[in-house]
Amino acid sequence: MRIRTAGLVAVLLTLFPLVSSAADAAESADSTDHWDLNSIYESAETWQADASRAEKQFADLAKCKGKLSRSAKNLRECLELRADIEKRLARLESYAAMQLDEDTSVAENLALTQQYSLLATRYQEASSFVRPELLAAGKAKLNGFFKQDAKLKPYRFPVDNILRAKPQVLNAAGEKLSATPEPSEHTPGPIAGATSGPRVPGAATPHVTGAQ
Repeated sequence: MRIRTAGLVAVLLTLFPLVSSAADAAESADSTDHWDLNSIYESAETWQADASRAEKQFADLAKCKGKLSRSAKNLRECLELRADIEKRLARLESYAAMQLDEDTSVAENLALTQQYSLLATRYQEASSFVRPELLAAGKAKLNGFFKQDAKLKPYRFPVDNILRAKPQVLNAAGEKLSATPEPSEHTPGPIAGATSGPRVPGAATPHVTGAQ
């Protein structure tokens, strides 16, 4: 009997370190297996501050309407603003979606994705004039602007893409109408896009940087 007891104790002593190591590993995973979102936004409050900046930029972008073909300077300033908005929205989307991925049961996380979805919809509506105005300006005039202003070079490829898509581009009224989603589209999904939340055209989410 003593031999059996001693053997059982020896087995338990052998297993204890394994159980302890597994528990430690699980605890470590619980504490570290999260997105590091500080490189995007330090908190939900800084996310909200950047969302407010995006709202203000929508109003600034609206002032570009009817001015894209006036001069190379006007075109560059408006395209720079549009690009900055898209980068900001990409950061906002990344943070909101990753927060939701961490815990879908937290109401605040869902609220952020819904707020981003509305921001993206507003951006699509605010920028709907850009493609029709570039097409109305024509390739020859835009080429002249690119020759006049070297700082327009980063926007050459997206502008050329718009010009190549001319048969598919609607007029200003049609573009604005197509940018306005049905009410059901205001419900965003996780980052994989499981539902029909609007996405920012041309705004890639990888390699996001901190808020500016």
